[in-house]
Amino acid sequence: MGDVSVSNIAFLQQVHVGDTVCCYTDVKRIGRTSITLDVEVWVLHQGQGEPVKVTDAEFTFVAVHQDGPPPRAGLTGRQGGITVRAQFPSHAASAGNQGDVINCGRKDAFKERPMLDCILVINPNSTDTVTQGIDEAMAPLRFDGGPEIRCVTLAEGPPAVESQSDADGVILPLCRLIRATEADTAAFVIACFSDPGLFSAREATTKPVLGIAECGILTALTLGHRFGLISILAGSVPRHLRYIAAMGVVERLAADLPVGLGVLELADARTTLTRMIDVGRRLRDQHGADVLVMGCSGMAGHRAALEEAVQLPVVEPTQAAVTMAIGRVRLGWGRSLAH
Repeated sequence: MGDVSVSNIAFLQQVHVGDTVCCYTDVKRIGRTSITLDVEVWVLHQGQGEPVKVTDAEFTFVAVHQDGPPPRAGLTGRQGGITVRAQFPSHAASAGNQGDVINCGRKDAFKERPMLDCILVINPNSTDTVTQGIDEAMAPLRFDGGPEIRCVTLAEGPPAVESQSDADGVILPLCRLIRATEADTAAFVIACFSDPGLFSAREATTKPVLGIAECGILTALTLGHRFGLISILAGSVPRHLRYIAAMGVVERLAADLPVGLGVLELADARTTLTRMIDVGRRLRDQHGADVLVMGCSGMAGHRAALEEAVQLPVVEPTQAAVTMAIGRVRLGWGRSLAH
């Protein structure tokens, strides 16, 4: 099969390296031995934001026989559907491969286009079991046509980020990882409640970088008036309070109470959940919290059980951050300012 007619093509917009190019078609006419398609080409600049049309054209393809008149093409269409196939005999000469099948997507399909981007969720500690728990918590956010959500462990990180020194120590390797994966990533999520290296990471890339503490707290403010924070250790509380003050939301904090377990001790699921329920009830009954935020990504698997036990909304902060990241990728907010 070869194209025998192509209308004038004029590029309306520039296409840059790293842009996602999408070709969409409508079947204009199906003949005895040919098919005519209206083709439009759109781009997502750096794979984000709203699509921009760059060109359109009309293509006519015809079955060509080596020794005589064109053979009859076996053309099939699906009325109103997304796919039309044109299957030509295998003995026909072709501009491509013999027996080619052409798959044509509707021109309006860009309105429901799949999100082909990757959101990279980085666990800044080196404990793989924490990363596995984070990955399992991402299951409700994975959907057909949505972005890939990939969870990775920062191998150079400490086994647990439990102090300001731990948080400061991951900044350089975290930024190196972000730079190394930037080309294939639409957004980054730092999956540690200290949000270590968040502002340095935002300087290291033009892609969105979200911290789970910031996103978790902001999400909680949409669910209640006073949020309670469940921390791992008493030593974590001053670090959290400094961050909450910097965010300007201290007045909305009911209290920050620890469960008295380190990151590695959170592997004991029964003990962890029991203590989280106890702390959650104290935040509710003694401090007036009407929404809870889980203060460590290692608690991710307990959100539903905790919410059921305390009868308050519970925010799992990595889920909150990834949900925001999906929105940022889909809407492209700020993308045009990054160039």
